[in-house]
Amino acid sequence: MATNLSFKYVENLKAPGRYTDALVKGLHLWIKANQNKYWILRFSSNGKQHNISLGAYPKVSIAEARIKAQKARDELDKGSNPLTQRKEARLKIRKKNQMELKPSENLACSAFKRKSLNGVIQSMQINGFTP
Repeated sequence: MATNLSFKYVENLKAPGRYTDALVKGLHLWIKANQNKYWILRFSSNGKQHNISLGAYPKVSIAEARIKAQKARDELDKGSNPLTQRKEARLKIRKKNQMELKPSENLACSAFKRKSLNGVIQSMQINGFTP
């Protein structure tokens, strides 16, 4: 059952489970057995149920969780999946970080790969295979 989650109400919740916010569709407070509290947004896309983590309580306040959830809801209404967008953003960051390797790191990586490859070739030659 949906409840208007207030600061005091959330602060006093101790029982593990999922508590639904009445103001934003799909916003839940998830309390685990270890008493940690997390904000999640539950939605369905293409017939599948999905959860998006919005952050841990109290680091992410009720107001922040509602704003994040509403933004994700708006994206869903436009026809895009917020999970897909999040994965693409993470992939871009990873690629950017790989491109920003220092020249010495690039050299070390390529030297390691070359040495590993030479070791494989040598072990193949010892076993009677020729590359």
